[in-house]
Amino acid sequence: MKTLVYFASGNYREKYEELPFDRIFLVDNIFKKRHLIHIGKVILIGLDCLQSIEFFKNNNICIDYFVSLNEGLGEGGGSYAINSDMFLGYAMQILKDEYYHMMYPGYYSFRWKTQLDLPYIKEQLSKDDINHFDPMIFSSYEYNKNAVIYKMKKIRTETSILKNSKVEVSLIHDSIWCDYNILDLLFISIIDQGQDYFFKFEDLPKVKRIEIFTPIKDILNYCNDNKLETVGITPWMRGKYQDFHNALLEWDKPYPKIFKLYHLNVNDYLFLKHND
Repeated sequence: MKTLVYFASGNYREKYEELPFDRIFLVDNIFKKRHLIHIGKVILIGLDCLQSIEFFKNNNICIDYFVSLNEGLGEGGGSYAINSDMFLGYAMQILKDEYYHMMYPGYYSFRWKTQLDLPYIKEQLSKDDINHFDPMIFSSYEYNKNAVIYKMKKIRTETSILKNSKVEVSLIHDSIWCDYNILDLLFISIIDQGQDYFFKFEDLPKVKRIEIFTPIKDILNYCNDNKLETVGITPWMRGKYQDFHNALLEWDKPYPKIFKLYHLNVNDYLFLKHND
């Protein structure tokens, strides 16, 4: 079953019924009063885009085609970029290993990091490709005619580093959220781009926010004090991992037993990659 999801979609359009998908989900806060309604093969979801990921997970829905255009940042009430690392990293839980991604890079100002530097092979489609659709189907804003569509193929890698008899350490080029079920705790360091309310939810009991440059010994001691065997963490030291390297080599307490460092951007953790 082929599924298209349009995040921050705005209103329903009849022409969506003509698209070659079995299901089309429109996700937008404007549907909140109706929450979930079917119109033909189109389903309106009245949720914040971050909140909708749990809906898709709970209903075993994976995305074949991802659309985000004119998402309403600023004047439209949007507070975070749909094509940011923050949102896409979280959404990777419901993206198929091969999917298509429509976006307009020129929509974003310098404030938003939207480079699509993710663990995927990215190939831009030509306009004569069978999977290319006119972006103007989704938006009447003229600038969206310059939107691009990528074919995305996932390339997760996992590498063991820092040999230590007490703790197994690995670098994983993937979203930490994809391993949510196997981790005892997720340490995440996310710069607030308007989504700060979401990652404080009590519905995420396995998640602990950490600040930039939180000392590694504080993190390790927390794991030991709480008997956490398998933990994951996202980049938080802005490239300065010498102290982390030394602390893990010397760590001799019983917990954690497995420490996984997840990253989306290809050049994260360069020091650890070059000093194994």
